[in-house]
Amino acid sequence: ASRSVRYEDGRGAALEIAFADLPHLGIWTQPGAPFLCIEPWHGYAAPLGFTGELATKPGTILLAPGATREHRMDITAFTA
Repeated sequence: ASRSVRYEDGRGAALEIAFADLPHLGIWTQPGAPFLCIEPWHGYAAPLGFTGELATKPGTILLAPGATREHRMDITAFTA
């Protein structure tokens, strides 16, 4: 239900990511990697066992030819 997330480093530095019009948030990393990915998403991988058409996959947005759609993500960095 959140529309933003904030990560702090414990010393005062922080990142705040707001994603008002995107319904999902992916947070992932690779084992041992020096990074964390924070990705607002509209769609995601098909659910286990999904056998429908791509156009009916949960999270899919269909656009007419030539149509456009914009999504917004705001990132604010706070220094220590």
